[in-house]
Amino acid sequence: MPWLLKCNEVLSVQFRRKQKSFSGLKQPSQKSPCPNEARIIEAESAWSALCQAFHFVALHPIEWLIIAPDSLLLVLENLKYHVKGRDWTKSGYMGHPIHNFMADYNVLSAGILLSNGTVQHLIKAFPDYNSCHESGKYWNNEDLYLGRYTQFDIE
Repeated sequence: MPWLLKCNEVLSVQFRRKQKSFSGLKQPSQKSPCPNEARIIEAESAWSALCQAFHFVALHPIEWLIIAPDSLLLVLENLKYHVKGRDWTKSGYMGHPIHNFMADYNVLSAGILLSNGTVQHLIKAFPDYNSCHESGKYWNNEDLYLGRYTQFDIE
């Protein structure tokens, strides 16, 4: 991951299906390839894990958050020009839009970019593990839930 070398701070969060005896955040057992912090989140749904990840990310000074699968190639140099001039303290929810009967949302497989303002909004809406857990139960629909709960215009 050579593109990580150009980041100010890298936070790596991995999701895993919840084991019956454990939930929440923990340190990864193996050494992470990321230069800064890494966490493994175990949850019963992917939305619950993503929701919990927002709380981990909020502990760090961020302006923009990229949510992307491991298989996605990110060109951060291009992204830098896309967010230049945008206010990261306000709502920002960008990606490849999908229009669905349940909600309009950005598809995760193309990557999603959130501003700090959006992350703070989500943390206020889901202040603890139980609220994250109760707000979404299906495993591979975290992008749909994110679109539903942000309620922002899709760019």
